[in-house]
Amino acid sequence: VLLASRYGFRIGELFAIRLEDLEESEDGSFVIHVNGQIQDGKRIPPKTAAGVRSVTIDPELSSAISTHIEMFTPKDNQDQVLFGSPTGKLIHYSNFLRRVWNPALEKAGIPHCGTHSLRHSAVKMMKKSDLPIHLIGKIVGQADLGVTLNSYGLGVDQEDMDDAAGDIGAIWKLKMPVNSAPDVAPNTATITIPATSSATSVEIDGDIYVQPFPSSSMN
Repeated sequence: VLLASRYGFRIGELFAIRLEDLEESEDGSFVIHVNGQIQDGKRIPPKTAAGVRSVTIDPELSSAISTHIEMFTPKDNQDQVLFGSPTGKLIHYSNFLRRVWNPALEKAGIPHCGTHSLRHSAVKMMKKSDLPIHLIGKIVGQADLGVTLNSYGLGVDQEDMDDAAGDIGAIWKLKMPVNSAPDVAPNTATITIPATSSATSVEIDGDIYVQPFPSSSMN
């Protein structure tokens, strides 16, 4: 759940991660090399060429992965997968939904949703963090950036609306209601240039120039 909701992994990709696909850095962080997915109980290549990628995992989640390996990976891990059955075999998606996912949703009081909603959540949070769209596409393994931009993470909730109101206000720099504007704007001055003046321009405070109209007075 953490990997899918933070980094947008497809559930089939998660089930296909082998221990040999984990590369540990000097600081303890993991790089996950994605090169397969599980479909109908078999390990096959990723959905698209863009699905083959290497994703760097943040230190906090990398630590959770290390704990998971120590606590839950069986010694007789038959398929050497990071997430497998109690005996280390490949997980079947239908079994996972029936035995793990749906019961967990019910216990947590969460309305029914598919595992793909985790991927949508990941993309939405990345967008809100202002990550470049091309980088988001690379992280989640999406070949078409248009799909990444238009199809993922588009759910709108009240928090989104509240944030939008603040952003719109910042764009227009609204500091006071229009009906409370002062009668005279600050930092202004009024001058009168007679029509008979021979001046072609008037300089005020060294940075304002006024060009008078011929044969008229100007305020």
